[in-house]
Parts: sequence; structure tokens; C-alpha cells
Amino acid sequence: MSESTQSTESTQSTESEAATATTTAAATSTGAAPITVPASAFSKFAPQTNFTTALKVANNQPVWWNLNNNPDAPFWWLVVIDLWNLQAVANALGDGVNVPAAVQQYNNNPRYFLYCLSNCQTGAQIPYGNFYTFLQQVGGGPGLAQLEQVYRQFSSGVIKNYSYILAATMDNTDFPGYEALSFAGPAVLAMQFMPTIVNNQQVYVPIKQFD
Repeated sequence: MSESTQSTESTQSTESEAATATTTAAATSTGAAPITVPASAFSKFAPQTNFTTALKVANNQPVWWNLNNNPDAPFWWLVVIDLWNLQAVANALGDGVNVPAAVQQYNNNPRYFLYCLSNCQTGAQIPYGNFYTFLQQVGGGPGLAQLEQVYRQFSSGVIKNYSYILAATMDNTDFPGYEALSFAGPAVLAMQFMPTIVNNQQVYVPIKQFD
């Protein structure tokens, strides 16, 4: 992950991550640009809207509805991706206060990558306590801080719903992750994973080619 949208800085910030993956059919390239694997996340803003919280990494699409079959319920969806193969190793819902055990076990391990998506979230469930600390540790940056300030200052009575997405390595020592935040509608985050060689081993590093 990186605090810059330039792939060069993203590569530098993640060279220490022991992560490999196999190029998939979903990998894309443009001209002389490096081959990249697309990854997109979408956060549903409010109940009774024609949107669905979703995540897709290459051809892998984890789902949340086996954990909660109510698409209008407010919850936090956390998915941990193994950067060696881009497969999901943890898929859990959070309450905004506690970190799910299935996710916590990967904290501070650079081999793994976290997606945290809100679904129909309200001011009653902004990240708090251990959950807020965890998001800060893994890469929550200006977006998380902005969400915290707005809701602490105005309260949930002013802004009812919001959408937030965090995509970050589980390493607690590198740069902030990628974020998307909206107080007016769904949040969307599009990024990629780029292959490179680290210590004679092919690895995939997260980059973000779009502003």
C-alpha cells in the first residue's frame, strides 16, 4: 500500500511483503505498462437503495450474504487476502467495536492484505475502541480521520449514512492504505496488484493507478 497513487512508490512501500501470486486470466495490460491484476470494492451507502456491497480481486469474489442475509443491515465487512495467491483466508462481519478473531490473527503480517467495507453504515456504528485502533494500525489514514472528526463534531443526527472502504496490507509499519469515503452515496475503490521480483521470488504488490 502507499500514500501515493504512483505505482513506483507503492512498489517501494511493499517490497518487504512476502507475497506471491499466479497471473490470472483477469490480468490486464495497456501498451508497455506492467501487467496488473484488477481489484475493485463497492460499499453500499444506505438501505432501500439499488446497490450491493461487493468485492472482487481478479476472478475471486468473496461474499458476505452467507454471514448476514439482510442487505440493508448496517455492518462492517472484513476480508483478508493472501498475497501469495490472492485467495480470501478470512471473511467476517464486524460490529465497529471489536476486531473479529478470524481477522485479528493476521494483524501485522505483511503477507496478508485487508479489505474493510461498510454496508449501510450509520453514525451509531463508526469505528470505535479496538476496531478503530486496528484500522489505524493496518493503514487507516485521512479518510478514517475525516470520518471520525465529522461524526464526533456533528453527531449522527446531522449525517445519517456514510460509505467507507479501506484497502491495506496488514503490516503495521508501512504507509497508509487506500481509502474511499462518501457522505452522499456509495463509495468505490479500484486498485490493482502488480507482479515484481523480490529476493528472487515473484511477488504481487498493491498499487492504485486511478486518482
